[in-house]
Amino acid sequence: MDLLEEIRLSYKDMSKARRRIADVILSNPASAVFLSIRDLAKESDTTDVTVLNFAKGLGLDSYQDLKSKLRELVISWTSSGDRAGIIASRVDSPAALHEKLYQEKRELLDYAFNVNKEDKFLLASKLLAEKKKVFVVGHNASRITALYLQYRLVQIGVEMVLLEMEEVHKSMTRISMVEDYSDVLLVSIAMTPYGISTLAITKMLKSRGASVIGFTDSNASPLCNYSDVTFICPDGKDSASLTNPYSILISMIDTLVVFLKYEEDRNEKTPYDKVLSGEFSSLIKEYNQLLKEFN
Repeated sequence: MDLLEEIRLSYKDMSKARRRIADVILSNPASAVFLSIRDLAKESDTTDVTVLNFAKGLGLDSYQDLKSKLRELVISWTSSGDRAGIIASRVDSPAALHEKLYQEKRELLDYAFNVNKEDKFLLASKLLAEKKKVFVVGHNASRITALYLQYRLVQIGVEMVLLEMEEVHKSMTRISMVEDYSDVLLVSIAMTPYGISTLAITKMLKSRGASVIGFTDSNASPLCNYSDVTFICPDGKDSASLTNPYSILISMIDTLVVFLKYEEDRNEKTPYDKVLSGEFSSLIKEYNQLLKEFN
């Protein structure tokens, strides 16, 4: 049962004040997700304490928990275009919109680097360097960042296999070829509302002994339960709350790639060095000749 269904089911047993709070939320959930506790109290002609008790009456610990559940719902039944429209409608000028988004993205990036310290990047780099088989998984929009991570790592000589959960049998075939799960690393990317296919494959590989690097948007994310190291890529408290934090995620991925290169032994020839070697040039030359042959 989702949050709105719970509110509707409990409505007849609510006090008049709590019904006014419910009416505000039910009449426009996409707008309510932006309201602070004080704003919701004002719109429903109640008090902050009444709003907090409303949330607790639904079995939640805080008003922020209520907003998080509401946000998950809004994301699940609106398109990214709809959500962008909701954000844009809350400001009165292009300059105000630009400033609002800039300030929030800057705050989110500062927060991300504060919670994702160098020890996380060093541990993740160690896992990427040591494991013989590296998979990455991400569903829907997270798949785009999974592909980006794969692209960045291939550039520095790290082979990574994308698990396509839309073609689950193909992915299971790849996994079934693993001989020792302790040699496996899974990089798992899951943002609200957390794709169940990503969570399922992550839990399955973790239970078999694989190591996991997780990228997610909150310490409360279920992905944290299965990750050896978790990078938190937070969403915004206001206008960014309806857009998944992929700009922050990309920044964390880029930082990880740089840390991985930093940790490599500079005196040892690495796969990336081969890209700069004569063998790379020879392969490119032969490939171009074959293209002409088949043209």
